[in-house]
Amino acid sequence: MICLKCGALLTKQDVCLKCGTDVVLYKKIMATSDHMYNEALYLAKKRDLTGAKNYLRQSLMLNKKNIDARNLLGLVYYELGEPSYAVREWAISASFKESGNIASRYLADVEKNLHSIRVSVSKYNQAVEYVRSGSVDMAQIALKQVVSRPYCMIKAKELLALIFIKSGSLSKAKKLLEACAKQDTGDMLCRRYLEEIAERKRVGRDGSYIEAMAQVFEAGRENSDVIIPENTREYNSYFMNLLYVIIGLILGAGILYYIVIPGERSRYQQENTNNLISMQDSLSTRDSELASVRAANERLTAQIAELMEQPHGSTDVNDTNIYEDFLPVLNAYIKNDVVEIIDAISALDRDQEDEQYRNLYNRLINDYKVNMGYRAFYRGSEFIDKGAYYDALDQYKLAYQLLGESARTVYYVGYAYEMVADLQNALYYYEYANKTYPDDVWVGHSQSGISRILGNFPELSVPDVTPGELNVVGLVDLWTPDEN
Repeated sequence: MICLKCGALLTKQDVCLKCGTDVVLYKKIMATSDHMYNEALYLAKKRDLTGAKNYLRQSLMLNKKNIDARNLLGLVYYELGEPSYAVREWAISASFKESGNIASRYLADVEKNLHSIRVSVSKYNQAVEYVRSGSVDMAQIALKQVVSRPYCMIKAKELLALIFIKSGSLSKAKKLLEACAKQDTGDMLCRRYLEEIAERKRVGRDGSYIEAMAQVFEAGRENSDVIIPENTREYNSYFMNLLYVIIGLILGAGILYYIVIPGERSRYQQENTNNLISMQDSLSTRDSELASVRAANERLTAQIAELMEQPHGSTDVNDTNIYEDFLPVLNAYIKNDVVEIIDAISALDRDQEDEQYRNLYNRLINDYKVNMGYRAFYRGSEFIDKGAYYDALDQYKLAYQLLGESARTVYYVGYAYEMVADLQNALYYYEYANKTYPDDVWVGHSQSGISRILGNFPELSVPDVTPGELNVVGLVDLWTPDEN
C-alpha cells in the first residue's frame, strides 16, 4: 500500500515515514474496500450477481481505483445485460491502469461483438415501446427475437415472462424465469414473478374445484338423481403425502450437504487463513522488537561490566556496587514500560562524584532518549486503539518531552486531549501548532482537528496562543544529561 499524499510505500506504522501523513483511517478504508470486493467475488461465484453488484459499488465508493473490483463490476453488468455500464467500468479501469489490465481485453471482446449487442439492445428497447403503446403482440415477437440471439439480456427474458403471465401461459413464463434464476440467483424481480405464477396456479386449481361444485349443485336442483361428489383429497393417499415429505427432506439434506456446507466451510477456511497471516505478522513484529531489546540490554550490560572492572579511584568495596543502581533500568527496559524506565533512571544518583558512573549515566540517556520517545508514541497509539485515552495522553506528553517540541508532538498531545473530551485544551494545542509551525505537514492535521471540534461544538472558540511559548501541564520529572 502506498501513501495517498506522497506515494511512498507504507509500513505498519500509523503515519507515513516520508511525509508524516496520518494513514490510520486511510488503511481502514482500503482494507474495507478489499473486504467488499472479496465478498462480491464470493457471491459472483455463487451466481448471485445482484448481491455482488451491490458489494462492488460499495467497494468502489471507498476506493475508486480498486482495479479488481471495477473489472468484476463490469463483468457483472455485462452478464446482467447492461453492456453500456460494463464498458463504462472497463474504460475507467483502463484509464487508471493501462498496462497489464484485463479490462483492455474485455473492451476488445465487446468491440468484436458490438454489432450483436447493439441489435439485441435495440430490439429490447423497441419491445419496451411496444408494451407502453399497448402493442403486446408486437412486443412479444421482438422479445422472442432478443431471447434467441447470442447476447441475451435478463431484462428481456423477464419482460417476455411477464407478457406470458398476463396472457395465461404460465408454463412458458416459468421456464424463462427459471433460466433467469440460474443466471442470477439474487434477482428479486425474478423471484416475485415466480411467486406470482405459483399463486395463480393455486388460485386456478381452487377456482376449478369451486366451479365444478357449482355446476353439480345447479344440476342437483334440476335432477334429484344426481349424486353430489364428496370433497376428496387430490391424490387420496396419506402414504403418497408422506412419501413426498420424505423426498423433500432428502432433497433438502442434499442441498445442505453439497451447496450450503461447502460454501460455509470455504468462508471459515478463508477467515482462518487471514487470522493466521495476521498472527504471523504480529509475531514477526514482536520478534524483531524483542531482538532489538535484547541487543540493547546486552550492550548496556557490557558497558556496566566494563566500567565495573575499571579502577575508579576508591578501594571501598561498597563503591563497586554503585553500578548495580543501573539494574532496575535494565529490568524496566525489558518490560517495555517507558514510565518505569523514567522512574528507574530518575532514581539514579545524578550527583555521583565517580567519573565513570557519570559517563555511564550520560551515555545511557543519550542512547535511549530518542528510542524511548518513539516507544512512548507507539504505546500512546496502542492506548488510543484500546480506548484508554488518559493513558495515551500521558504517553504523548512523554514523547513530547523525550523528542522535543515539534508540530507532530504538539499535535498528538492536542489529539489526546480531544479524545479525553478536554476540547478547550485540544483547541489550544492545535492552534499552537498552527501558529508556531505554519509550514509543517502536521499543521493540516491540526487544522482538521479544529474544524472537527468547532463543527460539533460551535459554542467553543479558538484560544489566543503565543508562538514559541508552550507550557505542557503534567510533565514528569525527566532526567537531563550532565553538561560536563
